[in-house]
Amino acid sequence: MAVKRVLESVGELLEGPVWCRRRNSLLFVDIMSGMVYEYIPKMEKYRAWKLGKYVGCVLPGTDENEIIAAADHYLKRLRIREEKIEELCGVTMAEGLRFNDGKCGPGGELWVGIMAIDQSCKELVRQGGLYCVTSTGRAECVEENLGISNGMAWDWPGGWFYHIATEKQAVFMRQYDREHHRIYGEKKKIDLSQEQGVPDGMTIDQEGNLWIAMWGGYKVIQINPLTGKKLEEIELPDSKVSCCTFGGEDLDQLYITTAWDGETGGNVYETDMKVSGIVPYEFDWEGK
Repeated sequence: MAVKRVLESVGELLEGPVWCRRRNSLLFVDIMSGMVYEYIPKMEKYRAWKLGKYVGCVLPGTDENEIIAAADHYLKRLRIREEKIEELCGVTMAEGLRFNDGKCGPGGELWVGIMAIDQSCKELVRQGGLYCVTSTGRAECVEENLGISNGMAWDWPGGWFYHIATEKQAVFMRQYDREHHRIYGEKKKIDLSQEQGVPDGMTIDQEGNLWIAMWGGYKVIQINPLTGKKLEEIELPDSKVSCCTFGGEDLDQLYITTAWDGETGGNVYETDMKVSGIVPYEFDWEGK
């Protein structure tokens, strides 16, 4: 598949792309600079806002004027027209930890990873995990002892939740309770250790297949999670491929983010797809 670079060298560690259907735009972050970006394809323009020292992920709100982000140790809301930033709630974590990849789940809650900034500090690495933050601000650790919690996806019809543990070079799948919006049951492993690079962010298409960004692998791969079979591969000129998401009015474009590797990266790519994605879930803040 041919890829088109739509944004060049806009950040150090671009991550977490998500399509905002209310604004027909692509949202993404630069984790290390604390910046949130909005790219508007029809205008071929983008703009950015600084929300903190670090920002792990960005989410569409239920109001077209708002964006929700996990920045520093808080969930923050950006009111776009007023360019006003407010803290919604804090999430308790030790100093030296930060938010990583996160997405809104089917129940309207934020599922987000917390990880050590310094991966050589074993004590902090052990405190990493996957958290669920409700729309009222209640935060709960749903999986502990994760070094680098990354991409997430939900197969609503099949009742599956997928989650990447980068340091284990694998995607894990667990059953998803569609009534109570919880994960349960035994974890099943999709081993990607034979692929070039390690799995980072991912998304899911309407057929239930996963599209996984391979950090250090120059590619995005499509995997059938029920068989573990690789179906497709998209090659990129950048090595540190961080995440991908479906976007566009028909959700048939794949947007891919990359990170700077010392020579290139920090780019956003677009490619036409033969399959579409699903409408992203939205975070509806209710307050405490």
